[in-house]
Amino acid sequence: MKFSLIKSIKGHDEWINALYIDKDYLYSGSDDKSIKVWDKKTWNPVRVLNHEDEISQLSGDDKFIYSGTKEGKIYIWKKSTYEIEKIFELNGYPSCSFSMDKIYFIAGVDVPKETTWDRICKIWQKGNWIKPVFIINTKKSINTLVTDNSFLYIGTNDNFIQVFQKEKWELKKELHGHSDRIFNLAVDENYLFSTSSDGKIGVWNKQNLDIINKIGNSIGTTPRLAIDNNFIYAGSYDVEVWDKKKLNFVSNLEGHDDVIFDIKVDESYIYTVTRSNTIRIWKKNQ
Repeated sequence: MKFSLIKSIKGHDEWINALYIDKDYLYSGSDDKSIKVWDKKTWNPVRVLNHEDEISQLSGDDKFIYSGTKEGKIYIWKKSTYEIEKIFELNGYPSCSFSMDKIYFIAGVDVPKETTWDRICKIWQKGNWIKPVFIINTKKSINTLVTDNSFLYIGTNDNFIQVFQKEKWELKKELHGHSDRIFNLAVDENYLFSTSSDGKIGVWNKQNLDIINKIGNSIGTTPRLAIDNNFIYAGSYDVEVWDKKKLNFVSNLEGHDDVIFDIKVDESYIYTVTRSNTIRIWKKNQ
């Protein structure tokens, strides 16, 4: 597999913090308090979704776009009309992380108290946004989280990953293997992947939740992470590409002019965004 840079696009006035992709569109969320919607056929912007706050997170499903802000709010947008379905006031500071499956939407946020902080995950049943069905107090700072059919995985500032059993929402295990804070998480059918400020990618067996290997040549201290069916993509200033099965180094996506804020992938492309507000689009070539 070879990778070639085919396009660089700009369109925001301030930092782009997050990307989301679906079949037809690329979405970018920025400190300029807007989401831009880009047509993947022309790479031209076709819509702008305005917010009251700076945007830190983006995701979506078949019906909705979910945007998280640095003030701890989550906006839910209808894809069919780009109208707001719901805004959650999480009262968090300074930002939130979230993940979802077909049933649940899960948001993690650090909530300041008078003398301490509550580190909580609020879990909603999708379609019923009146109140959460469960709240977990993780007792640890939430840097990132991801979910699959069985577990909720939370990456902490304390160098380990918390694993919660879904439905019961009980802590099952803490995964220790990194020597610095957990930066990003990703999961597939067999493995959990983690990046850390220790400059390594952790690969964990989901059956026994043991670490299999730590890989990474020079992914930096703020490494973003994405996976597809064949590869792992991770890096802070360039993107290292690793084979998911063999766990060997494949390629390096070079040419970024600043720190990388997000990485996303689909069947044909890799998307990266840097602090210079530039979105780079890399084509996968067989």
